[in-house]
Amino acid sequence: MASISYEEACKIGVRFKQDAIYFVSSGTLFVSHCDHRRSLKPITQFSKRVDSNA
Repeated sequence: MASISYEEACKIGVRFKQDAIYFVSSGTLFVSHCDHRRSLKPITQFSKRVDSNA
């Protein structure tokens, strides 16, 4: 996991031709397009998606 801003994450996504990225903020997992449709859409609490046994 990297500590970067949402805007920087989207710029990296565009650079690597990604359609969308996952982003974690305040413990919530979001998904967002990287292009002009950029908007954080909440998915779930990040802790619910982490396998602590891995």
